[in-house]
Amino acid sequence: MDAHPTRLWGLAEARDVPNAQGSTATINSYGFRGDRPEASKPDGQYRILTTGDSSFYGFGVGDTEVFSHQLSASFIASGMNVEVLNTGIGGYTVAQHALLLDEFGWDLDPDLVVLANVWSDNTWDSFHDEDLIRSNRFAAANPLTKLALVKVFAAWLSEQSVAEDGKVIVWNAADGWPTGKVRRVPLKRWMDLQGQILQQASQKGIGAIFIKPTNTYLLQDEHTGPPPAWNPYFEAMDALGRHLQVPVVDMTKAFKEAMAAGATVEDLLWDKMHPTALGHQVLSDAIFDLLKAEGWPKSPLIPSSDAYAGPVIKDMPTPQWTDDAGAGSPQVKLFDLTEEQLQVMEENRQKMADNPPPELDAPNREVRTQAISEAQPGPSPPSPPSPPISTTWQLTVEVSGGEGPYRVSILDNQGRTVSQARLKKAGQFPLRIRSDVMAVSAVLEDSNGARIQVRATPESPQARLLLGD
Repeated sequence: MDAHPTRLWGLAEARDVPNAQGSTATINSYGFRGDRPEASKPDGQYRILTTGDSSFYGFGVGDTEVFSHQLSASFIASGMNVEVLNTGIGGYTVAQHALLLDEFGWDLDPDLVVLANVWSDNTWDSFHDEDLIRSNRFAAANPLTKLALVKVFAAWLSEQSVAEDGKVIVWNAADGWPTGKVRRVPLKRWMDLQGQILQQASQKGIGAIFIKPTNTYLLQDEHTGPPPAWNPYFEAMDALGRHLQVPVVDMTKAFKEAMAAGATVEDLLWDKMHPTALGHQVLSDAIFDLLKAEGWPKSPLIPSSDAYAGPVIKDMPTPQWTDDAGAGSPQVKLFDLTEEQLQVMEENRQKMADNPPPELDAPNREVRTQAISEAQPGPSPPSPPSPPISTTWQLTVEVSGGEGPYRVSILDNQGRTVSQARLKKAGQFPLRIRSDVMAVSAVLEDSNGARIQVRATPESPQARLLLGD
């Protein structure tokens, strides 16, 4: 990873870069994965350019294992000269890839673009990507920011701060807790940017497809708890695809087909969201099969030139506050951390837990947090020695009696809602509770309005909710 003058960060040119899971990666002088392509596309060659974050860059797999390399190999084996350029970069959103395409992507003369920006875009954080890009552009253009005297004064001014609170570090820094969450790329803006890229592709005579990514949650059969944060973005991708005639590769569907043939989730994903070499092969095969079925390149898959005029896709409510302080940011998931680093992170979390956000003005008002289903890993409190690494504890909820559907609310000692679930029928399921919430009340309501409440703690993490006889 390296600083970038327009896109905030990027990849530095290098060979044999450590890439997790014992793999290495090659980064070319353009700043994307793989050997540097010729500026002018050779005669008789087709080019595919892919976007995306670390899942599509290929975090944890080698250069020949990533889906883009395997896709090129499949076409070559079928007798077609197809070069696949993988411009995926860890943590990138469509806002950054729109810039990348304008800076050099379109000039590489692709015949097809594969758009795979979702995970980083829908992340709840404390900033909008384009705000940071604009302020970075302003700073770069302002002569004052280049003066050594201004830099020295800014450093001195920072040291004069009398604030004793530690800084909560996300992608930027602020005193105390972040004041609310925003999408890194808000849903409407995400649709606008995707639409702009597709319009550019249409004008240039370039085809396009979408990839809808997957993770361990989506590959589970049973889903409980709040709706995942990415649902509106998936809905928006489907709507754009229908309206602009852009095919969508559904990774969840492809992976489940592989699981039906005998593969396990662990065979396909080496963590919650990054595919293994087999997972990349399954993705490559899914893209190859779709393109062959669509008749590409004879049928070039050029998007419709019409601007999107489909239904309005509504986003879900913004969470009021969470204890992750940006742990949902892709940067946290991007690097391996040592035990010492994890210990420092946990100590900082404990300090933040001791100084929580201010109480709400309205008494008994619930604060609902729309939790992204993937809990972020981290260490347990520093004692006893050699603690397991976790920032949540698991509450097992058992519901019986009454009439479904049911609603389960988990409240902390201040009456704030820290988790929720809706069930169609009685049963048992787990919920993850933040590690700083040491006691909860589990409240069950059925469709007839019957209600029961029980207490639970990390030491007694079961809540048996029985209604009626």
